[in-house]
Amino acid sequence: DVVLPTSGVYGGWAVVDEQRYQAAIHIGPNHTFEQAGAAKVEVHLLDFEGDLYDQRLLVDFVFRVRDIARFDSASDLIEQLKMDVAAVPIGLASGQV
Repeated sequence: DVVLPTSGVYGGWAVVDEQRYQAAIHIGPNHTFEQAGAAKVEVHLLDFEGDLYDQRLLVDFVFRVRDIARFDSASDLIEQLKMDVAAVPIGLASGQV
């Protein structure tokens, strides 16, 4: 009943309460902090402030940013996440919508 794209980081859109936001989306396990963790879907809404717990999101995957990776430290992961988030508006503006 559910089909997910392959593991990786994606750029796209998320809709909550009829408002659309640019989104950075991660699908897959968290290799940096877990050896054999379960796959997860994590959605980071750009320019959103508020609480999304117990909210229903509609998520559209538009383009792939990169494969998942294991990082040597939390600070290395944070630096990569900043680059991933910065790539989302660029990818969406490039006509990949």
